[in-house]
Amino acid sequence: MRMVVVLVVALSASSAAHAQQTQTLSIFRSDLDESGGVGVSYERMFAPRWSVQAAVAVEHHHSYNYVVEDNGAITLVPRERLKTMPIDLTVRYHWLNETRWKPYLGLGAHYVAAPDADPRFRYRNHLEAAINGGTLFMLTHDLGLMLDGRIYLGSHESYDQSPRTSIGLSWRF
Repeated sequence: MRMVVVLVVALSASSAAHAQQTQTLSIFRSDLDESGGVGVSYERMFAPRWSVQAAVAVEHHHSYNYVVEDNGAITLVPRERLKTMPIDLTVRYHWLNETRWKPYLGLGAHYVAAPDADPRFRYRNHLEAAINGGTLFMLTHDLGLMLDGRIYLGSHESYDQSPRTSIGLSWRF
């Protein structure tokens, strides 16, 4: 019984200290070039320094002009505009400080379904690990500017290059 009381007091004290702003909703622009896209993310703090984030984006890319056939010959195929919807799930560590800068570093999974393109490109769905890092610059108590970067580990398709950058607005609530 004594152990239960100590555990309840410890959990309530840590959650009371961490009760403010445990969730963040962000909208962002990924890859700030012509092939980028827009997305939304939701982050939930589950401990004072740890959070889990889920993000989904809609991105536009271009295919390469050529395809390597089975016999080794290169066939020119017109460039196609591709639309993908990458999904990221990341666990993040946050450095706590009293400044307006809120840096983080994370590790997670990145999934992209193959786009509907000429089958000769042989695009496939892929799932890979990702390292994520960035910072949130708090403009106000609740609103911040997000600067984020991701590096994908493993093999990935030509349209889904690493590293990826994004910038956006975040609302903490």
